[in-house]
Amino acid sequence: MASRKKLLGIDIGNYSVKIAVNQGNGPEELIQARIPDGLMKEGRITSGDAMGDFLKEVLREHGVRIRSVFLGVPNSRCFVRRVHLPLMTVGQLRVNLPYEFHDYISQDMDRYIYDYAVIGKTENSMDLIAVAAEKRLAEESTLMMRRAGLKLVGLAPDMAGFSRVLSVFEQVNGMEPHQADYAVLDLGDRSIKIHFFSRGVYDVTRNIEPGLRRLVDAAAEQMGLDRHIARIRMESGAPEVLHSEAAQSQYTDIAVEIMRVMNFYSFSNRENNLTRLYYCGGGALNRPLVEEIRNTVELELIPFASLLTGDPEIQESIQIAPQSYGFTMDPEGGAR
Repeated sequence: MASRKKLLGIDIGNYSVKIAVNQGNGPEELIQARIPDGLMKEGRITSGDAMGDFLKEVLREHGVRIRSVFLGVPNSRCFVRRVHLPLMTVGQLRVNLPYEFHDYISQDMDRYIYDYAVIGKTENSMDLIAVAAEKRLAEESTLMMRRAGLKLVGLAPDMAGFSRVLSVFEQVNGMEPHQADYAVLDLGDRSIKIHFFSRGVYDVTRNIEPGLRRLVDAAAEQMGLDRHIARIRMESGAPEVLHSEAAQSQYTDIAVEIMRVMNFYSFSNRENNLTRLYYCGGGALNRPLVEEIRNTVELELIPFASLLTGDPEIQESIQIAPQSYGFTMDPEGGAR
């Protein structure tokens, strides 16, 4: 991948922050640090100043000197849609775009800013990726990064990070653009998401809720553990938790739900050419879960990080949040 600019890609989750470090030479490091108690509540940061101080300390501990940051937008604060509209001017789009989100936004629609990217046009119509994000988000994020001694250069939802990886993967491998379909399984704590890319372009995201927190809840209840202790043991790979009867039952349920989503998408999009399901997220390191999904879903299950690098050691760390590294990549190919 071509080198252009040193950049950090940051994803702030409910329990941990993931920081992809791009020195301009491809995947190098993904830093993961557990977020202190009280800094996150229901997917939202409770104190921008405290989070900024925490990020600054994490970067200092790891000796990271890069200051430019591309930050992931929480799903709770943005909406992304693939929309088809009659051909119109930029001015007409500004007026009409908010109405494309009226089924999703229950609050005052003026609280959001709207943006779009044109995928394609005909004489009478246009195909867009449309985004609605809270207006306060950019201001809060800028202040938080400044507190951390960083400079915010961009914001984007997860699917943009995945999309950039797919685009670069196709270019590096000499593939024809807009030919292949992709499905990306993100095994998250709050929800499990499957992002579908039709002919290499983002199409839709399907959510399965609750996410992997159900594993922790089930194991904690069966074993009489505190949820916090159960989570730590599960993440550390403790076999008595990973292979508990309660966890195994949840693995089966999750795998079946994923299979149903995949089957429904294929039924609704009969011309798709999906042959692989690329997986990532915190649950990607849970081997019993991954094996259950592999044995249940008909498609070949492949680590998403394998699209970024062939190094198994780097793959395992990047696998947790490959979209963070995608944030640092130029959509035209290579590192930013």
